[in-house]
Amino acid sequence: MLPTLGATLQGMAALSWVYWAAAAWSVRRWRNQPAREVFTPAASILKPLCGAEEGLAANLERLYAQDYPDFEVIFGAERADDPALAVARSVAERHPERRSSFVHSAAPTGANRKVANLCQIAPKAEHAVLVLADSDIRWPEGALVQACSPLADPSVGLVTCPYVGGGGHGLAARMEALGIAASFIPSAMLAASMGRTNFAFGSTIAIRRELLTAMGGFETLLGCIADDYLLGHRAAALGARVALSGGCVETVLSDEPMRASLERRLRWAATIRALQPIGAAGALLTHGLPLALAGALAAQSGAAWVFLAATLAARALSAGYVLGLLGDHASRRRLWLLPLEDLLAFALWAWAPAVKRVTWRGRRYRLRRGGTITNAD
Repeated sequence: MLPTLGATLQGMAALSWVYWAAAAWSVRRWRNQPAREVFTPAASILKPLCGAEEGLAANLERLYAQDYPDFEVIFGAERADDPALAVARSVAERHPERRSSFVHSAAPTGANRKVANLCQIAPKAEHAVLVLADSDIRWPEGALVQACSPLADPSVGLVTCPYVGGGGHGLAARMEALGIAASFIPSAMLAASMGRTNFAFGSTIAIRRELLTAMGGFETLLGCIADDYLLGHRAAALGARVALSGGCVETVLSDEPMRASLERRLRWAATIRALQPIGAAGALLTHGLPLALAGALAAQSGAAWVFLAATLAARALSAGYVLGLLGDHASRRRLWLLPLEDLLAFALWAWAPAVKRVTWRGRRYRLRRGGTITNAD
């Protein structure tokens, strides 16, 4: 019984080798795509804020530093006394050459407070291209050009930007950054290379205003937890192409306790399960290292332990290659954490189906199939 189970688990782990190779190829294909025509339509950058989080001022400085001919920035917060607005005003005052606006008002009814914030900001935008970026995102030079240039193609309605993790120095942040660049982004790029670009990342999204209007506006997302994913999904459903930006942005990770990091990552895993239950279940085959370890423990043979070592080597080689393509050299230097990260990611994947309530920005929500949420408090 146990040897048979061990062989089965090893066979499943072997399939993950194929997956890792395909994912690495997808990242390489994205990195080597021909340079796009530079297209810089006037853009309105919508920046929802909630609290003066770590690195916020530096994130906003990078926004204003973009070499882009015409853009405005509209900041929004639910409360006038939100400290993030004071940070934003301070940064904006150092850049009078750019038009900056600040919005704070009672949010519309809905569980997703970020979307409620966007509902207040969007009507203030003057331009036909809207660019959304979470407050923890730090743009490198040229990020805004790369986000908007694919819109030169009239068939492209939305552009989303891959991202890597940075900023944090604690174990939790380092493992999370490794998981983002070595697992999550390659899986998304593999889906895109297979013609399934029907998603978006909250890191940075450029969308035509007319497309957002055709979707029914941000108001239709007030009861959804994965507003970024659903923007891409609904854009594709309306026949618009969703394109990947030609470059990466950075999500700035804080040095928070491991428990807080795990709570957030479990929310992500549960959200993916709620949105794509079949795909999330099939993701078992991407967890090659835990499968090979379980197979070795079940088989208790020398060959099984050799296969485990080979699986670890294959995973490290593919991940290191991907991290180099994404330019995440910090995570590449921490590849020794990869076995621990992969085991943790597997545990979160296995736990996700049992999650019915999640915590987001200090609020508790009930999570339902399809990614809808209601207040749990």
